[in-house]
Amino acid sequence: RVVAVIDNEPENLAAMADADPHPDLVADVLFLHASTFFLTTARPQAPSLTQTAAGATYDLSHFLSTEDLVDPALRTTDPTGHVTLVSGRIDSEDRLTAALAEPVTWLELPVGADPYGRVGSGPASEPGAGFDLTEALGAISRAGRSIRVEIGDAEVIDQVSTMLRQIGFTDDRVWFSGPLDVLGSTGIRTLRYWWPTSVISSPVDFLAPLIVAAPETAKRVLDLVGSWGISRFSIRWDERASRGLLSCLERWGYEVDINDVPDRTSAIEAAVLLPASVTCEALVSTSLPLPALRRLD
Repeated sequence: RVVAVIDNEPENLAAMADADPHPDLVADVLFLHASTFFLTTARPQAPSLTQTAAGATYDLSHFLSTEDLVDPALRTTDPTGHVTLVSGRIDSEDRLTAALAEPVTWLELPVGADPYGRVGSGPASEPGAGFDLTEALGAISRAGRSIRVEIGDAEVIDQVSTMLRQIGFTDDRVWFSGPLDVLGSTGIRTLRYWWPTSVISSPVDFLAPLIVAAPETAKRVLDLVGSWGISRFSIRWDERASRGLLSCLERWGYEVDINDVPDRTSAIEAAVLLPASVTCEALVSTSLPLPALRRLD
């Protein structure tokens, strides 16, 4: 039995309430409007839609089973707005093995270069501290998974791109991310040359105060970065701030990744906001069962 419905489009809620052939059952359903990005501006005004909750902030994590977090429909982004889940920071053989045993398709690997220019997994300061990058990429490819490469040094872009192409990765299975001060406009353009249709993202939390104080200026900066080749902007998970920042970026037409999500409950809460993607290190565990996430609409 349906006891509650959540949707980001007010018209959808009204249509569901009016179309149900059993008005007596609809009267017991609670309709919740997810105040994220939506096309219709009016609140639902259906005759039968009398049982709506006031406000726009709802904690739904208690109603979701952690065993249902990973749904096949959520493994890739598609035009219907599904959320892409990413197992964050796969930086050791143990985490890679655990990640490949789980159903999450996208894995995030940090990649950098040592002082001698050798490319490997791990941060730029100690790229060899993780594991053999070529072997890791091969294992991910053979498993049919996709990879988010966290670039720690722009000098590795050509070498990593060559590795990925030689192994057989296609644009739709590769995503690159990195800070703007690391990638630079040249690095971003180089990535876009190698990967014309892949996701390329960068964190924009540093712009949060400007988005609030001078939104037109902030948008010009984002448009400029987008012209270099960035196709998605990442924001750190913050239970209070993420909602407003996500809404603003989506209203401007940008795809958004919620990054650095600390735990599984937060992953559920972040996914309910319906960003393009959610990246969480806690999706991989060698001792705990993988939790779950599914769309509520």
